[in-house]
Amino acid sequence: MAALAKSGVTFTHAYTAAMTCGPARASLDTGLYTQTHGVGGGFKLSGDTPSLPRALAARGYASEWVCGRAGVAPEHGFDACCAQRAIRFLETNRDRPFACFLQLRGLSTR
Repeated sequence: MAALAKSGVTFTHAYTAAMTCGPARASLDTGLYTQTHGVGGGFKLSGDTPSLPRALAARGYASEWVCGRAGVAPEHGFDACCAQRAIRFLETNRDRPFACFLQLRGLSTR
């Protein structure tokens, strides 16, 4: 992880639109405030709401938006599962436009 951080971009300050991940990601995807998009508490983004994933898909971009725990072996954590899926996605789509957003929970470079 330290090598990855050294070769990429790291942030010293971060801000979020919401305390929980779903509403915060919906704000990033839509540019809307949490009270406007309504994601959270079991509510999902409506199908007609403009969003970054939909805009990229409409322009032919491959995208990887979902990472879950299903099928993760006990010795592998959530971050490892998501990183492996992201690597497969990058390898599969290296010759076309793509968007891959990867959020790792345990990354620390300190």
